[in-house]
Amino acid sequence: MQTDLSSGGTPESSQEIAVSLKNAESPEDVATLLDLEFFEDAEWKALGQKENNYGIVENQAGAPIPALVELIVNSYDAILMKNFHEMVGDVDPDPEDDSLPSFEGQYEARDTLLSNPEEEYVEIRADGFKPSERDLVNFTLIDNGCGQPPERFERTFLGLLDPGKFKQNYPFLQGQYGMGSSGVLQFCGDKSYKFICSAANSNPSEWSWSLVRQNRQKGRYEYVTIDGEIPQFSGSLEDRTHGTFVKVYDYELTTGKTVITGDERFQKRLERYLVDPPLPLKLKDERYPKAKVTENTTPGLLGRIEDHDYLIDERYTTQYNFDHDQLGVRDIEIISFKKDDEIDELVEEGTATRRNKNRFVGGDDHREMAILYSVNGQTHGNEGLSFLTNRCKKPRVGEDTIVLVDFSDIAGTDMVDLFQPTRDRIKQSGIGKTLREGIEDALKNDEWLTEEESRRRRDRASDESDEILDESIQSVLEEDPELQRFFESGKKAGSEERKEETRPYNPPTTPDTFRLIKTYDPDGNHEFYDEDEEGRYSIEVPINRSRNVRFYLNAPNGYIDTDGDGDLRVKPGKDYLKWSNLNNGLFTVSIHAPDYVEPEDSATLVLNVTRPGEDALTQRINVEYTEKEEKRSRSGGEGKDRGGGISLPNIEKVEEENWDRYGFDEHDIVDVLVAGDTVSDMDIYVNIDAAPVRRFYDRYNLRQSGKAFVEERYVLAVSLYSVGMYIEYKESYDEEELLEFASPEDLVASSMKGLGQVLLHMVAPKQLLSEF
Repeated sequence: MQTDLSSGGTPESSQEIAVSLKNAESPEDVATLLDLEFFEDAEWKALGQKENNYGIVENQAGAPIPALVELIVNSYDAILMKNFHEMVGDVDPDPEDDSLPSFEGQYEARDTLLSNPEEEYVEIRADGFKPSERDLVNFTLIDNGCGQPPERFERTFLGLLDPGKFKQNYPFLQGQYGMGSSGVLQFCGDKSYKFICSAANSNPSEWSWSLVRQNRQKGRYEYVTIDGEIPQFSGSLEDRTHGTFVKVYDYELTTGKTVITGDERFQKRLERYLVDPPLPLKLKDERYPKAKVTENTTPGLLGRIEDHDYLIDERYTTQYNFDHDQLGVRDIEIISFKKDDEIDELVEEGTATRRNKNRFVGGDDHREMAILYSVNGQTHGNEGLSFLTNRCKKPRVGEDTIVLVDFSDIAGTDMVDLFQPTRDRIKQSGIGKTLREGIEDALKNDEWLTEEESRRRRDRASDESDEILDESIQSVLEEDPELQRFFESGKKAGSEERKEETRPYNPPTTPDTFRLIKTYDPDGNHEFYDEDEEGRYSIEVPINRSRNVRFYLNAPNGYIDTDGDGDLRVKPGKDYLKWSNLNNGLFTVSIHAPDYVEPEDSATLVLNVTRPGEDALTQRINVEYTEKEEKRSRSGGEGKDRGGGISLPNIEKVEEENWDRYGFDEHDIVDVLVAGDTVSDMDIYVNIDAAPVRRFYDRYNLRQSGKAFVEERYVLAVSLYSVGMYIEYKESYDEEELLEFASPEDLVASSMKGLGQVLLHMVAPKQLLSEF
């Protein structure tokens, strides 16, 4: 019996080639191996036996991590299937056989089929290069599952639909779409290399292997055979006689490519998709032999939370009746973490750090994935933090809360109607709309969340009331009934102005033009950027700010929406964009820095607008990230008792000494938090020591009485403007569109930074200051 190739010489045999491919550190190494004599008789076949398979493969995943999770889930399925085979004593049982054990779902199967979890093995291994050496990382998935014999290798590992059809016969298996394992290919560098090697538990030491790549000339993904047959060898691989190795090369990541065994970045995002896996996942990083931690395990998000239960304020399950045949009555698990000041007490006691909490409810992971919809412990869809804080009216407690909803009982057809095959979002279908509306209703009216929101609001309340300010804003509303109605209902007074005639916008169904605008012209006569003459377009972006770039894209307005015909694909990842918007050919993207980006980092953003049956339209932008102050956080306050039946917002003045408490710096003018549907549910925090205010005081050398006069007018004006803008944003935009663009609170805060520069000159002109 042969053994693993350990070192030396040019690989010649099938086993030596397989080992060399498994150990290759880069696509260049793979390409060098493909030039060897072994591959002279290579015959490349279309993946899934489908010539034009680009569309099938590239529509399977929208981001690198969920695509990688599909490989991990396949390894878990292989272990469950191996143990099922051993239980029934047959590696090819008839699914129609009534004598076979029946499991209602995977959770029930886990209890029986994973009775000895210490004997099972699923590992994800990183190799390649440290980021300081080269921006390249490879991942290998290794398991000791059922594996596949040579005669089934092509049909399973190299098929596109057949694997899913097989798994549909066993409800306790996860990957029933049948295409998930090839979703990683679009994230495997320019060549899309993927190595697969497997031996069946029922036929140990008999290994089969192949290599998948992208063939741009033929417009397909393809796999290698030798003389039309899958390569084979007898022996062991890393002292293993059965199981599967799957390696992807030069894999893209939006989480950074630092050590994967650390307790952040890669693991944090991975655990958002592995909520409750059947077995712990082993992680190993071979790029850092001298690192403190080169091997680790993750139990998934729920297991990780249970390891940190001292951080939890409240954890409970509530039920909601969706009044829908498929959704029915469903459990909603709510996990809310302690407030920052309570964490600070634990820090002083030495029992916790801020980083412990931020692992769960801090950064981009929570901002993008605060509500998780899972099937058998794998996330299939999610809602961002803005859904919880804005739509569900929980701006304070929502920032410290994770919500989990399990759909393991949903049948196959209903699952297809509800979730995208990419496992990253809810479909805009009837059942999807019902789900989102029901989750919003459940969380918005949840008793504990509502009480906790009020408690956190009270805890942030100022001890000082400002009766003069309350009286001022109330008198304004009393003197202007139309403004009062606007505050109450959002309806503006006055006759409707005649809308200006505009040129009709009649784009083609499928766009054919995607150009970067150098100088924007409202009439459409833009000056476009010429990359051939001026080089790659480059911008600088402070790490806590965003920069907008405009393009001309002659596509219908809804073309890249969730239910549109196209999609916006961003490399290295969509987390480099704060938002994007397409309106009558003007396509605007807002570029910002993901959490892991640091000053002096750079990135090349590749924006691909997909087109059905055609190549994508592409633009590239070089981004240099620069130093800046830290981003500000959100906080809250409590409203005051109001009279007269007029809805008034709660207004708090924030001085410089309290900037840290409210997340302000000298450039911030206002922060708005809304916990309900009326103006009285609105908290407005006004920065009375902002830079424009200080400059104004210095310019006019005001006495204390003059400063008090200016401050009152300034706070009143900021508050009125903020309320007006908030209502206008809410009324002018569809809620779904608005939350994708930015929350209304964020839009108000951003707009007021500009208005704040001129506001005092408007409300306190020089002629009013003569007596001060």
